[in-house]
Amino acid sequence: MTKNNTAQILLPIDLHQIRRENLETLIAIARHINRGVLALLLEDLRLQQIADLPFTTEITLSGARERSLGRDHLFQRHLRTTGSTRMLLLELAQREAVELKFEETCGHRLRCALERDGGMDIFFPPRHQWQRELSGVPKNRAHLRKLGMLVASSQQGQRALQISAALLRAGLVDEIHALTAPQFDCESLASLPLHGQRLFVQRDVSLGPEGVLRLIRRSPYDLLLLPRDTLDGIPPSELDAALEVASGQVLVLGAES
Repeated sequence: MTKNNTAQILLPIDLHQIRRENLETLIAIARHINRGVLALLLEDLRLQQIADLPFTTEITLSGARERSLGRDHLFQRHLRTTGSTRMLLLELAQREAVELKFEETCGHRLRCALERDGGMDIFFPPRHQWQRELSGVPKNRAHLRKLGMLVASSQQGQRALQISAALLRAGLVDEIHALTAPQFDCESLASLPLHGQRLFVQRDVSLGPEGVLRLIRRSPYDLLLLPRDTLDGIPPSELDAALEVASGQVLVLGAES
């Protein structure tokens, strides 16, 4: 953790466990685009409110077992999840010499992440990865077989291209999928340092709210680069619901710093 980065990637951490391979991807991205990582440890007030209701239980995905959702149980679960994630992040950040900071707050991960000042990039790991688990874990856990980037304008495209180029040079990407609006100048894609990696271009992509939500929900990419302003006009509840079921990692790109 020796780099003195001012720009950071924000990682919101709540009661959902984050897989090691997702943290390795985040740290690798931060290293190669010269960013630090700000881990935001969240205590979800909504779950606390639910836990205060009488006879509240939850059904686990593994075995459909029922367990209590009492306040003490949630607090202990919060400590376990954030504690294990903190230790993993410390290990990975130290190994890759990435600046790492922690903050604690209360709230929901989407709202807290989007309301942060400074225009930071935001990393959303997937909640569910059942299909990826069945296919096995690659030797290089940070490796991205498919990288997707949504670009609507030259300004947005420049930032996504810089990140994609850095990950290509690091050998972390096999395929680049550029999803572009009609007005985007595709000639700029020629600047990508492709050395055996493949580039696919899909033009005239729908960049309206429903198109972006559909892309998040059904993303076939290991990592999707999503400019922040493509989220404008999307109700937070719908964006949150899409992120809850997304199978791939999403990096929301803030303003360049």
